[in-house]
Parts: sequence; C-alpha cells; structure tokens
Amino acid sequence: MKKISLFLLLLATTTFSFAREVVKNTQVMAPDYLIKSQHQKKAALVLLSGGGLLAIAGFYLFVKDVTQETAVMFNNVVGVFDPNVTQVEHKISAVGPVLFFTGLASMLGSIPLFVASRHNKKRIPISAGLKIENGSMIRWATISKFQYPAVAIRISL
Repeated sequence: MKKISLFLLLLATTTFSFAREVVKNTQVMAPDYLIKSQHQKKAALVLLSGGGLLAIAGFYLFVKDVTQETAVMFNNVVGVFDPNVTQVEHKISAVGPVLFFTGLASMLGSIPLFVASRHNKKRIPISAGLKIENGSMIRWATISKFQYPAVAIRISL
C-alpha cells in the first residue's frame, strides 16, 4: 500500500509540475506573412535557377556524349573499309540525363513555392508601397502620357 500511495504521489507531482497550459497565438501578424512570403520566394528562385543550371549542364553533357558516339560510329564504319583505322568503343554516360531530369524536377518543385509565396503575400491585411501610375496631360495642344510614382495602401476587408 505504501508503494502504491508513493507512486500516486510521485505521479501527481510530476503531472502538476510538467503539465502547463498551452496558449496558442492564433493571430499571426502581417510582418510574419511578409517574411514568410519573402523566404518562400527566395527559396523558389534558388530552386528555379539551380534547376535550370543543372538541366543545361545535363543537356550539354548528353549532347557531347551523343556527338562523340556519332563520331566513333562514323570512325568504325570508315574502319571497315580502311585497315589503318582502329576500332574504338564509346559508351554514352548516364550523368547527362540524370542531371537534366534532376534539374527539371527542381524547376518543377519551385512552382508550389511561388504559389505559396503569393498566397502568403495576399494574406497580409494592410500593405503599403510604391506603385507606378500612368497619367495623361494636355501640353501644347497634344495629349502626352507619362508615368509617376504613387504611394499605394491596400487594406483587405
């Protein structure tokens, strides 16, 4: 009985000492959305540019291997008729296509980040910034169009 009561006392003290009320902050502030949007956009741009570079490098390596294979095949065809030409084997490497499709997957993976960035940017309740507006003015009997900077304040209702 002593062991059970001691165990229950120990269990009660650990429960009360470690159990705490968790207060959730359901209201996220606008700068948080803005920072999150900027980070997502930066990550999407890194994925897009890195994937583009990988795809270009993979395509280059694949084309290089194919042209070398074509030259070897031509050399082997000529070697059939000319005994002085040695037969050479060349195998196409898998590095080029792997790099190409990895870059392509990276570029496709950047699309959801761009969409999420735009979505988080729209969730900001109030935003302010500069916007270029178009205007027209009559000068010396002609209508001239010009652009001017304007302060834009957006309040979502």
